[in-house]
Formats: sequence, C-alpha cells, structure tokens
Amino acid sequence: MRRSLLKRASLIPPLLLISALVAAACGGGGDDGSSDDLVANSAAAQTNDIQSTDDEDESQAPAGSSATAQGDAEGAYENDVKRIADRVQADLDQLGLEFLRIFLLELDGIDTEDDQAVAEVLAEVLLTFANDVTTLVADGLDELEALALPDRYADDHRLFVNSVRAIATLQADAFETIAREGFDLETGFDAINAETDALEAELEATLSPDFLALVAAFFADANLNDLTPTDVLDDDDSVMLTEGDRAVSIGGDLVDGFPPILVPADSTLETSASERTEVGTLYFAVWQSNQEPMELLDFFEIAFEALGVDEQPERIELGGLYTLEYGGGDPDTTAATVFIAANEEVGGYSVVMQYLDPS
Repeated sequence: MRRSLLKRASLIPPLLLISALVAAACGGGGDDGSSDDLVANSAAAQTNDIQSTDDEDESQAPAGSSATAQGDAEGAYENDVKRIADRVQADLDQLGLEFLRIFLLELDGIDTEDDQAVAEVLAEVLLTFANDVTTLVADGLDELEALALPDRYADDHRLFVNSVRAIATLQADAFETIAREGFDLETGFDAINAETDALEAELEATLSPDFLALVAAFFADANLNDLTPTDVLDDDDSVMLTEGDRAVSIGGDLVDGFPPILVPADSTLETSASERTEVGTLYFAVWQSNQEPMELLDFFEIAFEALGVDEQPERIELGGLYTLEYGGGDPDTTAATVFIAANEEVGGYSVVMQYLDPS
C-alpha cells in the first residue's frame, strides 16, 4: 500500500519516470468523501466495536499469575501483528516488482510518445493485478481481526483495521474507475495517491507509538526508490522502447544502429540508448565487465579511433574512477566518453559509455 519511484538512467525516455507505479497498483484514490471523514468514521466504528470487559472477578486469581498471563498474551499478540503486517507488505512489494516487470514488457513495441497508447497499456496491467492487491490486503485484515485482543491494544487495533478497510475501499473504487474510464497519465497517479496519503497520515498521527511499532511496515515506503529497469526485469527479458527520435533497450539487446565495434568482450550489457540530435546520433550504453579498467580504456581508445574519432583522448584515474574523454566540452557535442568504476555489489566494473556519431 506504499508507493515508489522508478529511477531512470541517462537518456531513458521520460515516460519511464512512471512515478508510483506500485502505488497505482497498491495505493488508493477516490472522488467521494474526505480523509478526515473516513478516519473519523473509522474511529467511530472502532469505538462501537469495543466489547464490554468480562464481569468475572479476577481478584480470585493470584495477582502474579494474572500479570504473567496478561504479559504472555500481549507478547503473543505483538508478535502476531508484526508478523502479519510485515508479511503482507513484503507480498505487496513483490507484487509491485512483478507489476513493473510486466508493464515494461508490455510497453515493448509501443511508441512511448503516444500517451494514449501508454495509458491503455498501463490500465490493462493495473487491472490484471487489481484482484491480487485487494486479496492480499483483505486476507491480512481478516487475519488481524481473528486475533485475541489485549486490552492495551484493543482501541488501536480496531482503529487500524477499520481505517485500512476504508483505504482498501478507496483502492477498489479506483480500480473500478480505471476499468470504466481508462487511465489518465497526466493526473492518474495524483488522483490515486492523494487520498491515500491523507488517510495514512491521519491514521499514523492517531495510533499510539507502541502500536505503530508493530505495524511500521504499513507506513514504510517500499525500498524501490533505487531500482533501475534491469533490477526489475528477469535475465531473459529485453525491452525496446521508443519516443520520437529516442530509443532505449533494457536488457540484452543493443538499440538499432549501435556500433558493434564498441561492445567490449567479457561484459554484460545492462542498457543501451540512442538519440538523434542536430549534430548526429548520440549512443549510450552501460555494461558490467570483468575486464580490468586499463584494458577497457585501451579497447575503447582503439575502437573510437577506428570509428574516426580523431581528437586526442584524455585519461584520468582518480579515487577508483577511470575516465576516457574526447573533447571535454558540452555532453551533446563531446565525441566520446567512458566512465569505469568498481561495482562493489556484484564485483567487476560498471562501464558507462557515450559516443556521438556525426554521420
């Protein structure tokens, strides 16, 4: 029920900044009612749901055993609530990743400059995942409602469950609207997210700190902000997107026209892109390589020379960053650049290359 931002790399078409794609699948939105009213109604429902305490005379039980039993019950409840909240949010995050993957694949062959075509694809994919999202949330709420409530958490518990059900209703309404009217790329995410954000903020401000600690996963943003498209796609997936004079390939294929002489050996392509400019075609690529940096710089220097780049290159090694640069001017007119840095996460080196073909 959280949102994220799909990070775009240089030259990737602006459409790939499909902000809050996960929110579109897992967030909320609606046209009727205010967030204050919904939270107030949830609080009222929570109050009405509170059952009267047993009239049983607990004074007959030894004080020590009663306190121990209460502590055990609270501990078991806390573990159950945290487990359910964490599991549901993890499942939603995983569903969000699969949503992103399918959406990118469905965009293959779609001109991303055509907002209507992109909106239709997005609406179709959203509706494919809608039932899974609502089912995950509903099952989690049912599981929470089945728990035995310690007095200490009863009010918070009922307020949380009722408020999340209100948010889930907004989500269901949003999906129905998309099914009926399609999806508007310009305003769709704003409409879906704004109401949910307000509801969640109001709920977070109302719950006690102790209960908030148990359901922290619900209020925490999914850890997707640093994702690149290649993190989302499977190893065998490759997607080619176009937008006017721009093209980007995500995965294993080079964009059309990319000079094959610029592909280094013992390297894995992550993404490539091209853009037609006033002074030529600008090519861009990112690889993960097992070659040593100096070997890579030697390779690219020979390749650029074979392509007719006649400027004198400048090599720089500084703090583990290796660069090869021709011209050193404006990025749109510099003939070529290469940046190489160690990839501590997976080993080897990340290689970023840009080449301007004047033909």
